Amino acid sequence: MPCDIIIPVFNQKQYTQSCLESIKRHTHTDYRIIIVDDNSSDAETVKFLDAVKNDNIKVIRNEQNLGWVKSVNRGLAESSAEYVCIMNNDTLVADGWFSEMIAVAEKEPDIGLVNPVWEKPDRISIEDYARGLKKYAGQFIETDWARGFCFLVKRKVIDKIGGLDEAYSPGYSDDWDFSVRAIRAGFRCIRSKAAYVYHYRNKTHKGAFEQSLWDNLIKKNNELFYQRWGKPLRIVFIFSGKTCDKKKIEDMLFSLARQQHHIYIWAINKYMPHIAHTNVEVSFIPRFLFYLFVLASLINNFYRNIDKRYNALFMGDSYFLNLFSVFGITRKTHIFLTDFNDATVCERIQKHIGEVKASKKKEI
Repeated sequence: MPCDIIIPVFNQKQYTQSCLESIKRHTHTDYRIIIVDDNSSDAETVKFLDAVKNDNIKVIRNEQNLGWVKSVNRGLAESSAEYVCIMNNDTLVADGWFSEMIAVAEKEPDIGLVNPVWEKPDRISIEDYARGLKKYAGQFIETDWARGFCFLVKRKVIDKIGGLDEAYSPGYSDDWDFSVRAIRAGFRCIRSKAAYVYHYRNKTHKGAFEQSLWDNLIKKNNELFYQRWGKPLRIVFIFSGKTCDKKKIEDMLFSLARQQHHIYIWAINKYMPHIAHTNVEVSFIPRFLFYLFVLASLINNFYRNIDKRYNALFMGDSYFLNLFSVFGITRKTHIFLTDFNDATVCERIQKHIGEVKASKKKEI
């Protein structure tokens, strides 16, 4: 199966060399590497890239520094492979990473983008941690968006939505936007539970920008993303009783998570709605502690800064609503009394969320 790995490079010979060595050592499926040299100014990097060219590594050089987004797109223009992996040069791959990502991508036709696992405890080596993940071979969890340090994308996704949007040049939030476009086109983003790639974090971008420019770039591109897609909400669902249609509610929660919203489910027992998605946090609390947990959580929410505060809360207990009004919590969170046994509950929830999104858009 033809697979291409696209790696933009700007200077940083040491990171690039380590990345390539790890790919060669730990990749057990056929692949070709396309390095896009973004007009490196470091002679040592240029010399190294000239030396690594071979039948398996293609190096193309930008005549001027174009940044991450345009360099990736130039690499995509050079590729016609069925699978493309876009990755930073400040990464180290673990054994079997690529074949595992492809294996989970092939499990279901609507899987479009695949991330590996990238976080680990400091005290554990990359090799040992990756070895411990092998027990999850073939398993994955749906995620909100594919982080751009390393993600696999199917050719049919690129054919349908194109490459990275150059409005985000030179980089940042482009991967988020690309993922949302893919999700809107009917694909899913997932995280392979058994593939591991270590990321040094932001060495690629910070090697090309001063800190002040980097901070301004993050702010500008986040604002662009929010203008296009809206700011993700933090939504709480309190399930203290039965629901009319558990499957229908779970489908609605999946839909909200795929819209980038962060979902918090507080429930008395495991028969309540539950979905596996990285944007969904589920807490099952014993009945005798349930009301105390909810009250303490929402009082704490009242004092959080605006970016960490719950934006909407759906509950089926009017007692809570009256209590929250006394504490003044309703002034900072949209709270909706919701009959989860009503056949139209999902439609009403979506309507209320639309109202909250409209109010948030005025803040952007």
